[in-house]
Amino acid sequence: MLPSRFYGTANCIKPIPGDGSLSNDDSLSDSDDDVPLSRLRNQTRKKPIIILPSDSDTSDDEIVDPRPKNLKQKRAVKEKIIWTDGKMPAYDENNFNFSGSLELPEFAQELESPAEFFQFFFPEDLITFITEQSNLKSTQVNVNKPANITTTEIEQFIGIVIFTSLVHLPSTRMYWSNNIGQHQVNSIMTCNKFEMIKRHLHFNNNEDFKPPGTQSHDKLFKIRPLIEKLRERLLLIPKEEYLAVDEQIIPTKARHQLKQYNPAKPHKWGYKNQVLSGVSGFSYDFDIFAGDQSNIFPSDAPDLGVSSNVVTRLTSTVPRNVNHKIFFDNWFNSIKLQVYLYKNGLLPLGTIRMNRVPNADMPTEKDLKKIGRGTMVEKIAIVDDVKLSLVSWYDNKVVNLLSAFVGSEPTSTKTRYFRKDKQYKDITSPQCVDVYNRHMGGVDLLDSLLGLYRIKIRSRQWYKKIFFHLVDMCAVNAWLLWRRKTDQYMSLFDFKLAISEGWQKYLKKKRPS
Repeated sequence: MLPSRFYGTANCIKPIPGDGSLSNDDSLSDSDDDVPLSRLRNQTRKKPIIILPSDSDTSDDEIVDPRPKNLKQKRAVKEKIIWTDGKMPAYDENNFNFSGSLELPEFAQELESPAEFFQFFFPEDLITFITEQSNLKSTQVNVNKPANITTTEIEQFIGIVIFTSLVHLPSTRMYWSNNIGQHQVNSIMTCNKFEMIKRHLHFNNNEDFKPPGTQSHDKLFKIRPLIEKLRERLLLIPKEEYLAVDEQIIPTKARHQLKQYNPAKPHKWGYKNQVLSGVSGFSYDFDIFAGDQSNIFPSDAPDLGVSSNVVTRLTSTVPRNVNHKIFFDNWFNSIKLQVYLYKNGLLPLGTIRMNRVPNADMPTEKDLKKIGRGTMVEKIAIVDDVKLSLVSWYDNKVVNLLSAFVGSEPTSTKTRYFRKDKQYKDITSPQCVDVYNRHMGGVDLLDSLLGLYRIKIRSRQWYKKIFFHLVDMCAVNAWLLWRRKTDQYMSLFDFKLAISEGWQKYLKKKRPS
């Protein structure tokens, strides 16, 4: 039998030395008359066995591994992680004292009224920029009919938008109705003027747009300057000790390529906004998700994957080596992320998916359920000179947490109702669960505050919907910053109402166009 018949006809085939004869144990030979022709054809169509040629004189018995070297290196790294039964040293807050500065800068100390606090996020240069781009858009639509929008009108427009979040009506035009119209709106601006500004509201020059497929194409082009200018203002505020990274959904019913679905959020459909927030709910940084182009990471950070890169990107502006604690959920967390953050002076803690923890050999949920509620198992591993703690705790379900600075000790007790026994009992809770629950909910708190008085002005353009959300977020940030500076109490409703009145009247007198 010819070697080409047995091995195939690939160009890189290296025939076996010798006469090519086969033993009686070999399947199918040319002399097998009983074998049907179709079976013989099927046999020859099998994927050929390729013996890679070697540059050196090696024996035919040497096996060449066709796998790429990087794949073998990844598997080798996973095999090095050895989890052993043990415990992280008992967590003591005194060992991780925060040494950063929480004092507000001088320009923030000079702010007094709610309108001025909101003006910090929407300064004069930003209002001027929005005015210029809106007028440019109107001339691009119809050069013979420019909008001639002024900075004062943009301020009044934003003030009306904030007021509509406090008093919801089915339609925008109803604010100018003779029966149920609102004096705080119809006395400032006519309905036609308001709709004209909303129609021409713009934040970038359409002539600079790069079409899809080009190198400089940006899906967020229409709102990119606004995002960058707001981020510049947010980054001026000193960050809290406890920070959380989480996702936020900007609700919308529009059909758009940026629209996402997240069943775990109150509003399941909308634009995804990834936020770095403090425990107070203050948004220190944010990033609107835009598909593949959002998968970027800092130049001094490795590529840790799509989810972990979000954390490295948002925490790139967090001061190092002052004991900032960073919290995130299992979609972001990974072993490499924990090691990277800890080596860069940040203390990470988050829930973890067990398929991202190789060789852990942790008990299953079924095993922990047999033991009972309050059962916990902790294992430790040293990865790249960083000690990691993996804790599995069973309450109603299994919770897995991975951290580089806190483990299960010292434990605490929690009261739970046991339906089978019809009574309350105390169960043991690990320390990492307590720390995580106390400091992880910053973004959820921000969502709750936004949900209380959300701007619901309808718009067909996706970038205007995001703009209204950012106005709402800045109003909440202004309220939280005001509470951080003063000891006076003012509800969010009253604060936003004061912003609306100030931007409709006070700023009109202060900064005439």
